[in-house]
Amino acid sequence: MSTSQHILDEALEAFSHGKVSDSEAKLDLALKKARAARDVNAIFDASCVRASIDAMSGKDVSHIFADVRTEQPNYSVALANYFEGLSLLSRGSFHSARIKFAVAKNKDRFFVIANLGLAAVSFQNQEYKECFAYYREVLGELGSDIAPPIVRVGMGLCAYLLNKVEYAVKVLERALEVHPNDELALLALFVVYVDERNMGKVSEIVERLSGLVAYNPLVWLKAGDLMYFKALESGNVKRYIQPLRKLLSDVRDAGDAEECALANFQEGRLLLAAGAYEDAKVLLKAALDCYPQMLAAEIHFARLLMLTGEHSLAVSHLQKINERYPNQKEVLQLLAARCSYDGNHESATQLAHLLISSVAQGDLQSLTLASWCFRLNSAECRRCTSNVINVLRSERKAAPWQLLANMASLNHDADGLQAILDRELDGDFLTKPLKDIAFVPLIFNLALELEKKDRLMARQLYLYLVKEQSCFAAPYIRLHLMAKEDGWQQQAVTWMTLLAKVVPEDTMALVYLAETYLDQGKFQAATKILRSAKAKSVSVALALGSTVLRCCQ
Repeated sequence: MSTSQHILDEALEAFSHGKVSDSEAKLDLALKKARAARDVNAIFDASCVRASIDAMSGKDVSHIFADVRTEQPNYSVALANYFEGLSLLSRGSFHSARIKFAVAKNKDRFFVIANLGLAAVSFQNQEYKECFAYYREVLGELGSDIAPPIVRVGMGLCAYLLNKVEYAVKVLERALEVHPNDELALLALFVVYVDERNMGKVSEIVERLSGLVAYNPLVWLKAGDLMYFKALESGNVKRYIQPLRKLLSDVRDAGDAEECALANFQEGRLLLAAGAYEDAKVLLKAALDCYPQMLAAEIHFARLLMLTGEHSLAVSHLQKINERYPNQKEVLQLLAARCSYDGNHESATQLAHLLISSVAQGDLQSLTLASWCFRLNSAECRRCTSNVINVLRSERKAAPWQLLANMASLNHDADGLQAILDRELDGDFLTKPLKDIAFVPLIFNLALELEKKDRLMARQLYLYLVKEQSCFAAPYIRLHLMAKEDGWQQQAVTWMTLLAKVVPEDTMALVYLAETYLDQGKFQAATKILRSAKAKSVSVALALGSTVLRCCQ
């Protein structure tokens, strides 16, 4: 073995252990020795290795082959262009990289490896059909035994991204038949099986990977992230608990303290989503004890406090987070929702405005939350709702009918509400049972708008709601008020008497009934009805005070 070849072997050994600087120094020495000996093959070999390392680092490699001469000049030019393409690819210059790979391919028709570069560019540009074709060409030219493992893995990923899931699984499983320990093929199959929610296969892949990459907990943590979000998307979170626990057990076996804390966090947030609050609390606390700076764990712990009814602690916890990490989107969202729910509308609207104006501009979830926080301000609520619809349209997503109904209600658009009702329900729905309680607000809001121009239809819609949702108080109250406006005092009394019987805990029936008697000058009857209230109510107390005051006058 020549001296330069021995040094080249040492350079490769150093590079395989991550000692890049040592490898580069040895390569420079090998090139110097080879040039001194005028060993063309040794110069070529060392130049190829040096070009590979520099290309992966994004360095310019055009100069490396300047003095390289071989018996196949076309091959030498193709190789030089290939390495320049790799360098451009690593720097994100995909268009220029594609040109270099194409030149390499055209210069030497046997330089099949150029297709790998073209495939990489196509994959980055989301041109999955073209990428698949390049990989298939490499497989056809080199054959099953010589083609590198990335070829079949790339074909499988392209098929998966083109929604050819069965074919993707077939290709990836074939890749594992040829290269049983190919970690990349196993990870690709893991992604496919998680997406298909095949938990049996997920567990099997995890078992196989455990023996190969147990030394790399970060791989498992990334896989755990993927599994968590797919669990949320599927709606069947509990199904993912055992596979995730198996995955994270390897992290706890091989990881350091910080990685173990991340494992506790991942399991804790999944249990939180599954409703196992006590177990989630233990794990999230353990994660924070070990890794106090983990913002995501802090936020999930605040959510846990809210879900377990510890609202004051949750708000206090969120405020402390906001002091340490100002204006985090999730923190502001939770605070805004809690403030609005508690009736602290001023704080809620301030937080909502901060979200949609600076922290999370254009964020669909923040806009939706803001429209709810601004519900007492019709103009702001209308603006936010309109923005939500525009964002959905820009993403080519259909706006839910509920959102469109909210917008129509804010615009007092009876025709718009009617059109939604006709589209979602049969035209003769009044003769049929209500198929979904979600339509109650739509029907009620339509009736509210029709009171001004079609009182008969409004009354029919209210009567339908009374029939189908007898415990919903609002239609009774509207029928009562409509009867009073039309001068039908006895009917007005009847509707409130009926509401008091059907929903005895709703004290508003007593308030409206007393008000009707008061308008008729029946002060004693009004006072008696209000004093008969069994439940404490601010509305009843105010009405009673008002009645007594009017009696005194």
